[in-house]
Amino acid sequence: MASNSIASLILAAGLSRRFGEANKLLHEVEGEPVVTRVVRAHLEAGLTPLVVLGHESKLISKVLEGLPIRTLVNPDFEDGMGSSIAAGVRSLDSTGIVGVSICPGDLPWLKSETIAQVVRVFTANKGQNIVFPQYGKRRGHPVFFPAGAIDKLANLSGDQGARRIVEGGDFELVMASVHDPGVCKDLDT
Repeated sequence: MASNSIASLILAAGLSRRFGEANKLLHEVEGEPVVTRVVRAHLEAGLTPLVVLGHESKLISKVLEGLPIRTLVNPDFEDGMGSSIAAGVRSLDSTGIVGVSICPGDLPWLKSETIAQVVRVFTANKGQNIVFPQYGKRRGHPVFFPAGAIDKLANLSGDQGARRIVEGGDFELVMASVHDPGVCKDLDT
């Protein structure tokens, strides 16, 4: 199972309400916009992400120019994370896809090696389970969903994201123990 058979969504559509007036995805960390750092980590891990845009989509698209990715603007981004996941998943060609990785765009310290490690765990589980990175006792991102969850992901709505699928009991949850606090260290304030 190759990483190119895993679809990758990066969610970059939110309003950044907790961050104040500025868009946190455009905030620079170590000289690079947060969303660009997240996208690069995925690319370096062998995934080719679809970045789901919404709020300030033109500004975010500009900082992503030149990267080998696809973007999609979710016209319903104000409805919450669930609508962005659904829009992204519905735009995928699911032929040959064994799973979908979903990651918020505000994890600037996420390492490509960690993403690759979670890909290996997902692959070892033959793409049958939901796989999370776990740092200490905290679950993080990106979360990998099996192909069997695609229809459920495509029908999400609201601001809870994919929580109801994770907690629904249809798929076993597998934790990939990582040594990367970047899986759960987002940029909210």
